[in-house]
Amino acid sequence: MSSYLDDTGVENLVADVKTMADMTYVSLSNVDSSLSTSSTNPIENAAVATVINTINNFISRFNKQLTMSNTAWKSGTCTITDISKYNVIIAITGSEPILVARRPGSVSWRGSLLTGSGTQYGKLFYFSTASATSDVCTYGNGVQLTHTPSGNHSSATTGLEINAVYGLIPA
Repeated sequence: MSSYLDDTGVENLVADVKTMADMTYVSLSNVDSSLSTSSTNPIENAAVATVINTINNFISRFNKQLTMSNTAWKSGTCTITDISKYNVIIAITGSEPILVARRPGSVSWRGSLLTGSGTQYGKLFYFSTASATSDVCTYGNGVQLTHTPSGNHSSATTGLEINAVYGLIPA
C-alpha cells in the first residue's frame, strides 16, 4: 500500500481502494462463474449468485467519479449524477480533496479540509439537495481561510470551486 501522507495521498488512497475493490470483484466473479459445477441444486446456485451479484454491485460503487453538469461549480445548482446513492463523497477543489458527508436520508452535505505544514489553511464546503433522492445540488458556500506560521489569518475567500466529485461510501 502507498503512503497517504504526501501530496498525492488521495490519489494513492483512491488507487489502492480501487485495486482492492477490483481484486474482490474478480475473486467474487470467479466464484460466480464456478457455481454451475459446485452444486447440483439450482435454488442454492441462484441464491449464491444473487448474493455475489449484490456484493459486486455494492463494491462497484466505491470511488466512482460522478458526472457533474458543471465542472467549475461555485454557485447555483449542479446536477451530480447518482450523488443521492452516497452518504460520503470526495469533492475536488483544484488538486485538493475535501471529504464531504451527510447523515443518511439528509439533504445537507458538509465537508472540510485542513492542511498541516508551513502556511496552513482550512477549506469548508457545504451544499444541499432538494430531497434525499435528488441529484440536483444547490451550492451553499465554499470558503478558504489561511493561517500563517506567524499566527496571522487572512480574510475568508469565498466561492470555492468544485471540479470533480467521487462517490466514496454508498448510501
